Amino acid sequence: VRKDGFMGPSLDGSPQTSEIKGDNLHIGYERKFENNIDFTFTIDKLTSKSFFADDILMYHNRTPVNSFDVYSKGIVYTAKVKHKIETEDNKLIVGIKYRYKKFVFDKLQMDGVELSRYGHDRQTVSTFFAEDDYSLRDNSIITTGVSYGYIANNANVSDQSTTLLRIGH
Repeated sequence: VRKDGFMGPSLDGSPQTSEIKGDNLHIGYERKFENNIDFTFTIDKLTSKSFFADDILMYHNRTPVNSFDVYSKGIVYTAKVKHKIETEDNKLIVGIKYRYKKFVFDKLQMDGVELSRYGHDRQTVSTFFAEDDYSLRDNSIITTGVSYGYIANNANVSDQSTTLLRIGH
């Protein structure tokens, strides 16, 4: 039994048991075009086995849960296109990214009781982003960025959108 207080769910942040095992196969292709356009396509095949146990890990429907056991497999396809525009003092990057994730739960248990493994098994994420770096001097750069993402789920899991704004110096 391995313990790691930084991994896994726990009400007090320190599960008594936290075991995570996984395999990931990553294949990627990248192409840079002459007009400052980059294209990336990746495939990730994932296998994950997790077991967590504690006095109380979490609550599910107001009932305390002491253990959570999951075995899942999935595949993720990601495509990204970005365009870079550069001048002497400025670098602007705009792009889009699309991710499709398909997964299957071979085992999904809370406190040894099997949970429904059917329904939510797909997710897509569509993202639009822009980043601008402006150089005031050689050692002084102002960075701004914006990202909007839409996460679409199937079954009874709610879709959601995300917006990220960033500024730095």
